[in-house]
Amino acid sequence: MQRSETVAKTILELIIKHDGDGTGVFRSDLYSFAERELPRSLVQGDMAATVDYHLYLLEDAGFVNMVMGETEAEDESEDEDAMDSDYFMLTWAGHDYLDNK
Repeated sequence: MQRSETVAKTILELIIKHDGDGTGVFRSDLYSFAERELPRSLVQGDMAATVDYHLYLLEDAGFVNMVMGETEAEDESEDEDAMDSDYFMLTWAGHDYLDNK
């Protein structure tokens, strides 16, 4: 998958837009927001995979913090469902990045 600065920037903007109380935005909600606001031409294959890949890159770059959702998974499918409850918030660097764009 290729990185896209437009996708990454859109995800950061979605987090700011929907994080009203500063506690972050759930991964599952980001999927829904991206479906509505991300141009389909920028999506490489599956929307969730595109969002997940860019969230990984944004976390690696220090632009977002991820808090893993808690789970009491007994099998792998429940563990995958727990990913939906991971949530993301912008870091200082993430805010600076958007301020400079």
